[in-house]
Amino acid sequence: MRLELARLHNALGMTFIIVTHDQNEALSLADRIAVMEAGRIRQIASPENLYEKPAARFVADFIGRINLFDARVAAAQVGGICVEARAIGRIDLGGDGLRDGTPSGAVCLAVRPEKLKLWRNRPEYEAIRVAGRVHNIAYYGHSSHAVIVVADSLELTATLYHRRLQIGSRTLRIGDVVSVSWSGDDILVLAASKAPSPDLTLKVARAVRSEGIRSFGASGFLKN
Repeated sequence: MRLELARLHNALGMTFIIVTHDQNEALSLADRIAVMEAGRIRQIASPENLYEKPAARFVADFIGRINLFDARVAAAQVGGICVEARAIGRIDLGGDGLRDGTPSGAVCLAVRPEKLKLWRNRPEYEAIRVAGRVHNIAYYGHSSHAVIVVADSLELTATLYHRRLQIGSRTLRIGDVVSVSWSGDDILVLAASKAPSPDLTLKVARAVRSEGIRSFGASGFLKN
């Protein structure tokens, strides 16, 4: 069905609005996607920007898998901020992950599972690292999802492809003690509140009428 929709879209050259609850369908077919919450559009973006740079906690949690954990801004500094994160400790973050200027107070940190790396020993060169124990592993053929419980009962999910299931000389197993690491560049800083972001519904009509927008996918997702 996805291939047929793509064929029709290319053949007809007209605007398509695809309403779907299948995220893979929206991400693979759409040029622009609108994410809806309670009947209101909360973000409109390309599939890549929507996944890599969600504008709000709801969008980040809705699209794909993601690790979310609470933190508090400890200090503002040149080019970024320092946050105190639950179970992680102090983290220096640059400006690339900040969505709306320099935040203060409580924030939500977000990092995608595929950004996490697992190690037998504590890595020396990774900016962010924490020890934990493998709680569960779900096998999906091309990849697996490993759930690691770290301090304060915080659960982190890591997406591991086949070669990454082999850590050191043996395959990862439930109960293994590992180090989890990732780069500060992979963290997004979002507002801590789950309150709805501004309604963007009117922007859909303007986008559809604008030159060059041929199709939208809407989750109700948008396609160009």
